[in-house]
Amino acid sequence: MNTPLSTTPASRPEPRLGIGRLDSRASLTAYVAVAIQFAIVAEVLATFVSPLYGASMYAVGAFSLACHVALSATGGGRRVVAFALLSTAIVRIASLALPMASTSPVVWYVGAGTTGLLAAVVLIYSGTINLRQLGLTGSFTPVELALLPAGAALGYVGYIMVEPRPLVENPSIVQIVAFGLVLLVCSALVEELLIHGMFQSPLSSTLGWIGVVWSGLLFAVLYTGSRSPAAVLIAFVAGLLFGFGRYWTGSLWGPVGAHALMTISMLVVLPAVL
Repeated sequence: MNTPLSTTPASRPEPRLGIGRLDSRASLTAYVAVAIQFAIVAEVLATFVSPLYGASMYAVGAFSLACHVALSATGGGRRVVAFALLSTAIVRIASLALPMASTSPVVWYVGAGTTGLLAAVVLIYSGTINLRQLGLTGSFTPVELALLPAGAALGYVGYIMVEPRPLVENPSIVQIVAFGLVLLVCSALVEELLIHGMFQSPLSSTLGWIGVVWSGLLFAVLYTGSRSPAAVLIAFVAGLLFGFGRYWTGSLWGPVGAHALMTISMLVVLPAVL
């Protein structure tokens, strides 16, 4: 049963991930469903029409979400979700403004990733969400450790199925380490903060495991630009794996590590050794 707004703090049940249940299940579900449909339209426009149209669509969404965040008088799950979606839209605008085909991979990842990191800093500094709610506290658990080889295995499957373009041809050890660090911070950490940290936390608190499915859908939608159904499928499976790891443990470190191993193996290591 949903907790009414008039419930006193003493009687309010503690949500699983520490975000207040200030939004009903139905309204939050509808809000997220509309946002993901909007993202699908933006990604389809960016992929099959023009990156400019996709970026413009994301700009419209970002403006609407910014108004919602600015006008929200209280915290609440929906406000945190709106901030996560706003941050994701800004990251996508930045990435679409830097076409990967004509931009250095390091510049592309750093340019897009920095905006996501800044969004997380702003959210934490404003007091809207804290490190514990983002899953950035505690130590590795056995479940999180088990995510690491699963992430590497997904990287291998993704490399075989998608055959992605390597970030660098015939990399040296120094280049592998350097690109690995860039992917760890600007890809794995940023995407996990946005999707399974900011976005999933309030959803899981209100919707339970259904919130993980929504985060997996958003994770997959953001890979539409690959023009590969296999890449979208791998992204959806990875989104569910990382999301349930976050949901079961309450920590984001395992998903970040598994995500980094998947991306580094797929884009740097395997192209160099296979």
